[in-house]
Amino acid sequence: MTILEIFQKGGKNRLNHPAILEQQKATTYRELYEIVNKLSNGLSLLGVKKGSKVALYLPNTREFIQSYYAVLQLGAVVVPINVLLRSEEINYIASHSDTEVVITSSEHYPEVEKGLKGLKGVKHAIVSGLDKEGIVNFEKLVSESPDSSFQYKVEDDDVAVIIYTSGTTGKPKGAMLTHNNISSNVVTFNDIMRGTPDDKMITVLPLAHIFGQTCVMNTCIYNGGTLILHQRFEPVEIMKSIQNNKATVFTGVPTMYSYIINHPDALKYDLRSLRLSISGGAPIPVEVLNKFESMYNCVIIEGYGLSETSPVNAFNTIEGPRKPASTGIAINGVEVKIFDEQDNEVPTGVVGEIVVKGPNVMKGYYKDPEATALAMRGGWFHTGDMAYKDEDGHIFIVDRKKDMILKSGYNVYPREVEEVLYTNPKVAGAAVIGVPDELKGEEVKAFVVLKEGETATEEEIRQYCRSKIAPYKTPRYIEFLDALPMGSTGKILRRQLRDIELSRTKK
Repeated sequence: MTILEIFQKGGKNRLNHPAILEQQKATTYRELYEIVNKLSNGLSLLGVKKGSKVALYLPNTREFIQSYYAVLQLGAVVVPINVLLRSEEINYIASHSDTEVVITSSEHYPEVEKGLKGLKGVKHAIVSGLDKEGIVNFEKLVSESPDSSFQYKVEDDDVAVIIYTSGTTGKPKGAMLTHNNISSNVVTFNDIMRGTPDDKMITVLPLAHIFGQTCVMNTCIYNGGTLILHQRFEPVEIMKSIQNNKATVFTGVPTMYSYIINHPDALKYDLRSLRLSISGGAPIPVEVLNKFESMYNCVIIEGYGLSETSPVNAFNTIEGPRKPASTGIAINGVEVKIFDEQDNEVPTGVVGEIVVKGPNVMKGYYKDPEATALAMRGGWFHTGDMAYKDEDGHIFIVDRKKDMILKSGYNVYPREVEEVLYTNPKVAGAAVIGVPDELKGEEVKAFVVLKEGETATEEEIRQYCRSKIAPYKTPRYIEFLDALPMGSTGKILRRQLRDIELSRTKK
């Protein structure tokens, strides 16, 4: 199945039903199909064709959804870029992915303009809400293009989306997800959540992330339901939206649930319209899950996934049984096993690395055959996450093999932050780790050694990082050291730094 079949299924008999609700303005399925056709025609006239890469640097807006399906309708490839990323990060992703066209908004164009400097491969910037020389106005492109439908041949195995996910070796890698990778995950996830055409889904997870794309946008469209768009998470706004729009499904990361239940106005809003809440991106603390369910009489089901697996691998079910701290069992059609370091399956209850095989697993990393071969060795995708299974097949994540920091559902990789720190002319050495945080799961902490004779404040280092990388990657905590702990080969010993932090929390 292709994503285009997903797109056409839900609304074909519900053309006057709202597909999108953004700031109380509704877009029906009829209007959505018409705009997508027009945008596809317009993109085609600009040279976008099968296999072309089109980057979307957009928040959760109707333009993101329209652009996503219009690009796929041409057999082209969507390259989503989170709007929290800065110009240097935009530059790398656009360059590495061979992006030809970038679609953005007037608000975000200044960062895109800086990010595209020197990239000769990018032929057009299409900007919503801005009409000036050197760019293509999004609204004019749509209004001046015909709304004839497309019959482009798109195969199940064609790459649909390239999701850039950071790695411990530095630069992000582009996970190539095919039409079948994503659509198979949508159909299976829809069965898990018992999706219906009457669903109204709160859409606050970034659509630039595969969690938001698969488990919210594509699943809701597949059913012919309504997406209620929010560009950012504000607890009161989300609670108001659920109440006023009679939302039926809320999907978020654990941090969001923590903020809601701890808000002083948490019980002032009527959330009884919710039939289901979904959590992912990180394990949700049991106390947070229990408190939310008791406050709002709404079950939360959580699961486990990664960008490379479209993303869902395992999930709890509405019917249960659910087990505290478990991310559920392998979803239908997907195998999840626990391997030791020799890639042998370990016995029940023994911790090892999670490996995955199934139709949801990526085609590979774009232009990186070595990383693909390493991750996919033996035909299994190696996640780098450590877990064990119980006798019923429930998966319990206990640690991460990689040094990844999981902050509010976002992946932060120490090496990427460290490389930025090392570009600061005052910094001689740096090491980054994750430290526990009650609301965000983990926060970023940097240990910094300054060059001899240099002085700097924590805020000065933070501001420097904030100018180079996304805010969520910027270290919240900075500690200056005279030297970093190193092994005999000169490798920085992050484990020692973690142990120091752990000993402090125990005091």
